[in-house]
Amino acid sequence: MNLAKERFANLPLLATAKNLLDEVCAYPKVKVSKLRPEIQGIEAEISRLMSEKDKAISASDHERAAQISTQIAELQKQLDEALTEHRRRFLEELSKVTPETVQEFARLI
Repeated sequence: MNLAKERFANLPLLATAKNLLDEVCAYPKVKVSKLRPEIQGIEAEISRLMSEKDKAISASDHERAAQISTQIAELQKQLDEALTEHRRRFLEELSKVTPETVQEFARLI
């Protein structure tokens, strides 16, 4: 309750309770919406390879460009699978507000 008074000092108690409840319910969505480092790493590697492929094409190294294209296609497949899993987890976790979620949220504010 002290945290609520600090965070929403100028609001009546009912409005404070509503705002806290809104934030607690939104917390799982925010938590699972962040992309995992694995996904970010794959995206960065694809970007790096695309730049490398452009350089190979500019240098007329078509064999190297083809090899890089194959690598990009493999990484894109991994990325698609990881994003599908991320979306599944997002939808699964979206509606979960547990006592643990509330405690974790309380530690953050």
